[in-house]
Amino acid sequence: MGCFAGGIKGPLIFCDENKEGNERINSNTYITILNSYLLPFEHTVRELTGRPAVFQQDNAPIHTAKITKEWFRTNKIVTMDWPANSPDLNPIENLWKQLKDNIQSRRVFPRNINELRSALKEEWENLDCSHFEAVVASMPRRINAVLEAKSGPTKY
Repeated sequence: MGCFAGGIKGPLIFCDENKEGNERINSNTYITILNSYLLPFEHTVRELTGRPAVFQQDNAPIHTAKITKEWFRTNKIVTMDWPANSPDLNPIENLWKQLKDNIQSRRVFPRNINELRSALKEEWENLDCSHFEAVVASMPRRINAVLEAKSGPTKY
């Protein structure tokens, strides 16, 4: 999981590192991650920009659970309503593709999960903030493409 606001890069988090034992990642795990990483990032964004961030997430059950929605209300974090099945309208999806491409173009490909995590962290840190700004700037084109495709698939 990762986050950004405009050209401000947030942390890259491996969700499974924040759960207890063999349990699945659930709403409680998600809230733990939000407390540990999103709140400090949101405060940073507010300090740097003078305004609160608007949080965008997909409609995964842990994101839409009552306890999660209550957490956002309690912490006064505005969330963006988001249509189901719309990855072409989610800027972070392009960054995941960029990370994947960067990993695949490495001279030495990660051979196990620990090497992959390390490579992902390194590539995330190396992503220039211009990538974040570019995906945000592409949103009007993406929205128009979705409208022209009548909510069908787009090139994005």
